[in-house]
Amino acid sequence: MRSRIVFLLIPLIIGVAFGAYRRNAATSFGSFLGAKWPFVQGNVTESMITDALRAAKAEHKTLMVEFGANWCSNCQELASLLEKPPARSKLQKFLVFKVDVGQFNRNQEIARKLGIDLNRGIPAAVFYAEEVTRKYGTQPILEYISR
Repeated sequence: MRSRIVFLLIPLIIGVAFGAYRRNAATSFGSFLGAKWPFVQGNVTESMITDALRAAKAEHKTLMVEFGANWCSNCQELASLLEKPPARSKLQKFLVFKVDVGQFNRNQEIARKLGIDLNRGIPAAVFYAEEVTRKYGTQPILEYISR
């Protein structure tokens, strides 16, 4: 009888530990089985974007507001490529502000206000340089950063 109880409790304990680890990894930019979790869940406001734009200007950088989700394989790919040369060195000219749109009701309004049509897909980015530029997809975002 005791062995049956232990046999039933082990998967439960492993499942709870697995869920807690995954949640902590996702919210602390950790990794889970090699996957990156770059998008922290939370609501983004216009004042947060304004503050990020001020900070970028103070540092003489271009603000990149990146829209994506932790479940998005293209967003994962972009995050991985941005960590590798030559994109990594080019990215030093940017202040990156990540916006999580992983839930279909999260940060939709801020995306609309910044002119991003999430129906076109993610990753998407708005760049605040001399002109405001919007890019959709991994390759166009990487190409913009590389210019």
